[in-house]
Amino acid sequence: MEIRQVARLVSGLVLAGAVGALAAWNPTSGIGGVEKPIYATGHLGPNYAACAPTEQKGTAIVNGLTQSGGEAEISAVADSPIGQNGSQIMAAPVGNEAAVPVGTLTNEKADISACEQPQNSLWLLGASTQTGSESSLLLSNPAPTATTVTLRGYTKTGPADLVQSRLRVEGHKSVRLPLAGIAPDSERLSLQLTASGRGISAWVFQSESKGLDHLGSEVIEAAGSASKTNLIAGAGFANAKLQLTNPGARPAKAQVIRIEGDKSSPVAGGDIKIQAGTVTELSLDGLGQGRGGLLIRSDQPLVVASKQAQNNDFSWTSAQEGDTSGTITMPKLDAEVYATSVAGAKVVLTGPNGQKHNLEVGPMGSAKMKLPEGSWVWNASGPVAISGITYQDGISTFSGSKSAQELTALAVRIR
Repeated sequence: MEIRQVARLVSGLVLAGAVGALAAWNPTSGIGGVEKPIYATGHLGPNYAACAPTEQKGTAIVNGLTQSGGEAEISAVADSPIGQNGSQIMAAPVGNEAAVPVGTLTNEKADISACEQPQNSLWLLGASTQTGSESSLLLSNPAPTATTVTLRGYTKTGPADLVQSRLRVEGHKSVRLPLAGIAPDSERLSLQLTASGRGISAWVFQSESKGLDHLGSEVIEAAGSASKTNLIAGAGFANAKLQLTNPGARPAKAQVIRIEGDKSSPVAGGDIKIQAGTVTELSLDGLGQGRGGLLIRSDQPLVVASKQAQNNDFSWTSAQEGDTSGTITMPKLDAEVYATSVAGAKVVLTGPNGQKHNLEVGPMGSAKMKLPEGSWVWNASGPVAISGITYQDGISTFSGSKSAQELTALAVRIR
C-alpha cells in the first residue's frame, strides 16, 4: 500500500464535520486550585498524525489544535479518502505556537480508532493469529523521512520467535502486514514497537469468526509504556477478559480492582502472577453487568488491555497511567466519554465553539457523559484515564491524544 505525497487541504477529503474553531484554552488557569505551568516549546513543528490504513472506506473528524487549544489549519498528504488507505495529516505552527492534528476514524464496519501521532516506542495488544482470528499490523509514517521499525513479540508461553522483526517504512507511506506471517498460530500476541526518526503510527486490525458466523472486528489502538499502575476507563464487565503482558525479566504479581461509579472492590481471582516475558489472561465473567473502570496494580511494570464482546462484536481498550490533560475527538456516532481516577479529579472539557462540560470523578471512581462530535481539549485537577465508547452497530472504543502542549514541550516552567 502506498500513499503519494500530495499536500492539500483536508476539506478535499471525505470528512464527517469540518475543521472548527476551538475556544482558547488557557493552560495556566488550573482547576480546583491546581496551578498549571507554562511550558517552553522545544519543537514547533510541523507535527504529523495518521489515521489507520484499514483498506476500508470511512469518514473521519480531524482538527488542528495549537498549544493554547486554539484552531490550527491542517493539510493532508494522501491520494484517497480518509479510511480507505488511511490519511496522513500535518499541522504547521501558528505564530510561535506548535500545533498538532487530532481526530478519529470510523470505517465502514463502524470500528472507531483515534488518528495517532507517530511515536518512537509503543505497544499493540490483543492480537491473535489462531484459526478464527485474523490480525493485521497497520503501520503509517506521516513524516517526510523514513523510519526503521523493530518488533518484539510476547505470547502466553514467552517471547515470540518472529519471522520478521525489522522493517523500513518510507516517508508518507503506509504498510499492512498479516500477523500470521510474522507470528503464526499465536493465541495471545503482544507487540512492542520501537521506531527511529520521527517514529511510527501503528494499529492492529482484527476480525474474528466461528465457522460462517462473523464475530466482529476492531481497530486496536497503540498502548503506552509498561507501568506498575494501569487504569482502564470505560471497561465493560460482561463477557470480558483482561490481558496482562509482562515484558520484564522477573515474574510480576498484580491485583485487579473493579471501579463503578463511587464504588470499588477487588476482583475475585484478581490476585495473579504473570511470568516474565508472557501474556496472561484473566476472565472477568464473574463481575456481571455494568461498565466503569479497572485498576491494575503490580510490583513489576505491565502493559494491560481489556476485551469485551457485545452484539456479535468486540472491542479492546488499552490501559493508561493517567494524565492531567489531553484531547479526545468524538465521532458522528452516538458515543460516551468515560473517566476513571484513583485519587479523584475534576475534569473540564472544552469543545467546538467554546462550549464547556464539567465531569467530576471521585476517589477510586468512574464517571461518564455524552459529548457532541468534534475535538475536545480536556484538563484535569489530577491524573485520570479517559476513553470513548460507542454502542452503535456493535461496540467500539477509542482513546484520545496528548495535547499539543504535552507533545511538543520541554518541561521548563516559566514564571
